[in-house]
Amino acid sequence: MNIRLPPWFRDTIQGATRGATLAAAAVACAITLGAMAATAAETSATVPTPPGAITIDASQGIEWRRQAKLVIARGNAQAVRGTTQLNAQVLTAHYRERPDGSSEVWKIDAEGDVRLKTPSETANGQRGSFNLDKHLLTLTGGPDLSVTTATNRITAHDEITYDTQSLVLVARGDAVATDPDQTLYGDVITVYLRDNPAEGQSRMQRLEAEGNVRLVTGEDEIRGDHGTYDADSGTATMIGSVKVTRGPNVITGCRGESNVRTGVSTLYPCADSHSGSSRVQGVILPEASKSNKP
Repeated sequence: MNIRLPPWFRDTIQGATRGATLAAAAVACAITLGAMAATAAETSATVPTPPGAITIDASQGIEWRRQAKLVIARGNAQAVRGTTQLNAQVLTAHYRERPDGSSEVWKIDAEGDVRLKTPSETANGQRGSFNLDKHLLTLTGGPDLSVTTATNRITAHDEITYDTQSLVLVARGDAVATDPDQTLYGDVITVYLRDNPAEGQSRMQRLEAEGNVRLVTGEDEIRGDHGTYDADSGTATMIGSVKVTRGPNVITGCRGESNVRTGVSTLYPCADSHSGSSRVQGVILPEASKSNKP
């Protein structure tokens, strides 16, 4: 089944996917399904697709439940506008009526092989939900729970949430964030994104990691209880049981800083240590020991 939205609906979604990001894609696809509630009787598969319109396809059918205020597309469901595309086995739009008699979508759920794709970003999960009131995208489940951009990839085992207004992404459960310079691991990783209109995509500005934190940069591996990374300066900061490893060499302390661009790592003793008993410690092996020469 194929539904094309009529030309008058374009004003409702005008600009929603310009410079497409995950935020715009979530909103555009949600509004698309909601419009079906008001226009299903007026559309048909034979209507030409005007510029800016959205096409909705479903292999098993599209159901409109007026009393429940639901629109459900089943079977390889797809919503497309321009270069923005949302796919799932089932798409369900929750809408409500406005005082003027028109309708608006407040949430859209996606079930089964969910993929939200724009020219610069792709989000995958087994289940998805877009809450337009809260500007919140939530993805869960599946072997490839992830968000991928041109330069970054964030994965998780349990859940990925993305606030499309504040551009904050949170990955929970064996979370991993990678870019060309390093890979950050943690139980929970929070990614603060920044839009780059010139490039038409978002980039990581700052990362925070909690629990079993590990940062791998070139030859170095840094571990700690809590970690942050600033993309502008290239500086990573670790706090709590910090250990820096480069080959067989190990340095431990309470707090550590590492610049992924210069390759310089610095460790510090605990800030509340006045007696000097808490010191930075290290084991540096000479070349002969590294190669096991006598």
